[in-house]
Order: sequence, then C-alpha cells, then structure tokens
Amino acid sequence: MVFARSFIFCVFMVAAEASVPVPLPAVDLRVEHLLLPVTGVQTRRPRYGWSLIQPQGVRGTTQSAYRVILRQVLSDAVVWDSGRVFSNVTTGVTCGVDLMSDSDYILSVQWWDQTGSSAPPTEGSFSTALLDPVNDWAGSQWLTLPVGAGD
Repeated sequence: MVFARSFIFCVFMVAAEASVPVPLPAVDLRVEHLLLPVTGVQTRRPRYGWSLIQPQGVRGTTQSAYRVILRQVLSDAVVWDSGRVFSNVTTGVTCGVDLMSDSDYILSVQWWDQTGSSAPPTEGSFSTALLDPVNDWAGSQWLTLPVGAGD
C-alpha cells in the first residue's frame, strides 16, 4: 500500500512539474530608457532595463532574480557580469564598470521567476559615444572652407 501511494505521489509530482510553464525571455531591452539597439550612449555607467511577459493563461508571474552580462563586440570578452541578483527590479540596473568610449557592446539579460525557473537569456546591442572630450577629439580640426573659397 505504501508503494502504491508513493508511486501515485511521484506520478502526480512529475505531471505537476511538466505543466509548469517556463518563463518567457525578457523583452524590450533598454539602455538609458531607450529601446535597443541604441547608438551613442553618453554615459560611462549606463542603466539597463527590460520588460517581462507572461505565457498565455498564466497569471501572477514575478521576477525573483536577474543576471546581466555585458560583452564587448570586437573581442567577445565579458566586460561585466552582475551574477545572479535576487531582486524584482527591472529598470535602472546600473552597469558595474566604466564603459569605454566609442565601443560596441552586447547586453544579455536572464531572469528567474518566483518558482526559481529561469528564462532563456535575451540579447541586444548598443554603442557608446565619444565620452572623453579631451582625448577622443585630440588632433581633430574643424572643417572649414579654404580662405577665399567662399567669395
């Protein structure tokens, strides 16, 4: 009898786990409140954000944790990894390192729901502007017409 109850319990638990929907990937990735892709981000430590959507027919899904990974496009090197952060925050997540001037980056966001299930990562790209007014413009000159050319 104990075996029969254990077997029924196991079958019920497997069926219950199979019916739990996997969280959907984050959508609408943003940097400095602008939807990706973005060109010319003008801060060294931008803020990131994203939106969550729920599978059809599922209610009450909440974020319990997130992970943000930032990679540089040229080298594919990880520039910053937030690690798994236990928080329901989806806006205003500040980059943990200073970004380089005039560089391209790939932002990856993964999140976990209240049951601990993780959504697949979502990626988007952005680039930074010329952030160092002294060194980025060193040696530059204004474009002008030669003397007498405008007469």
